[in-house]
Amino acid sequence: MQIAILTGSAGFVGQNVVRRLLNSGVQVIGLDYRCTPEQEAQDGFMWINVANCSYTEIMMELQNLNLDKDETVFYHFAWAFSSGVGQTLDEPQLSNVQTSIEYAKICKMLQLSKFVFIDSIISKELAFTMLNPHATAKSKYAYAAAKYCAKVMTQNLFNDTPVVFCVMSLAQVYAGDDLTGNFVSKYIRLMKEGAEIDFSSSEQLRDFVHVTDVAQAAEKIGARGENNFDYWVGSGNAQPLKNFILEMNRATGDKGTLNFGAIKTDEVSMPLSVFDISDLRKIGYEPSVKFSEGVRAIFEDK
Repeated sequence: MQIAILTGSAGFVGQNVVRRLLNSGVQVIGLDYRCTPEQEAQDGFMWINVANCSYTEIMMELQNLNLDKDETVFYHFAWAFSSGVGQTLDEPQLSNVQTSIEYAKICKMLQLSKFVFIDSIISKELAFTMLNPHATAKSKYAYAAAKYCAKVMTQNLFNDTPVVFCVMSLAQVYAGDDLTGNFVSKYIRLMKEGAEIDFSSSEQLRDFVHVTDVAQAAEKIGARGENNFDYWVGSGNAQPLKNFILEMNRATGDKGTLNFGAIKTDEVSMPLSVFDISDLRKIGYEPSVKFSEGVRAIFEDK
């Protein structure tokens, strides 16, 4: 891989992937509505502003670059309304599905070497929830269903083509510079303030991965990922969610008061096999940030 095209290049995860790839000597083309000052200053980075551009115009601009097709990987990170109430909104999530299909079509028409779709733990949760005939879909599953649909439909586009299709299924991603209000950042802030926080029993298995390890995984999958593989990107140390929450509170000096079991909810229990990173390890990935170290750094930053 000599060239990488990234949708969502200015997003939290996208920025970290861009940084990793540039440092590894990969030329990066970012497709986003904005470009960060750091990216503008970087040699090897090119920004295509997709605001008010049709997909045909984006494809033509990429086509005019005369890319080395055999050495160009297309990563699809962009996903609007990926957190908060936006996860429950049908229309934006359906729009995300259409966007994914259009970008996959661009990759196919340009005959690039590989398309990497970014999936999430929530769509995995949805799949296991639907195995229960008495399950009730949660509001956030509009996002999960859209992710699942987009993954299946983009994969189908590459059947019987030479384009390699890979999936990066992400554990819950965290880091100190995350401004999306994710689970770790939100609750460390509350714990630091000494808040009393209600949780479910939190016995379900979960995994968290530092964003720098996500960037490492993206590089490995871009270079060596195999066709139709769904790579779980995590720490390799899945545990009950309660253990992670307790570790977060320890990082703050146990300032928070944690009420486990105060929230009554149907928790989705996924088997340990979901969190297996052995396929990713086979192509050179190795987690580098322990959760205890990562959350301590966040606490110190905040």
